[in-house]
Amino acid sequence: MSHSFATRTLEARAPEGPAWRPPYRRSLLLSLAGASLAGVNMILLHSAWALGSGAQAWESHVQRLQSPAIWTLHALLFAIACYFAWGFARSLARFAGQARARLVLTGCGLALGATAALTWVLCAGGLP
Repeated sequence: MSHSFATRTLEARAPEGPAWRPPYRRSLLLSLAGASLAGVNMILLHSAWALGSGAQAWESHVQRLQSPAIWTLHALLFAIACYFAWGFARSLARFAGQARARLVLTGCGLALGATAALTWVLCAGGLP
């Protein structure tokens, strides 16, 4: 195997200070967003499981979703997911170039707003 394309890198070193300082803050928030998205996926999996288990299981699941603690948890997870999605949209806008950046950000903002509205409706008891 040829090593002519190998790049030289510096040795691994510890960060100069806590992880929440500005040079490392985005990486820390991205990691936390990944963990919270795993939590959102677990909630969605539990919802799908309850939906497939029949009307009684679904009603029980909806009743559990009505508690203030669960609403607070969902609001926090949703805020983190939106932060993650908005950062991803900003990355897409950078790749799209200057002329299309505003269009990409507007489209992603509308998609986030629609997702927030649909989530709110579903958590409030479903569609009529």
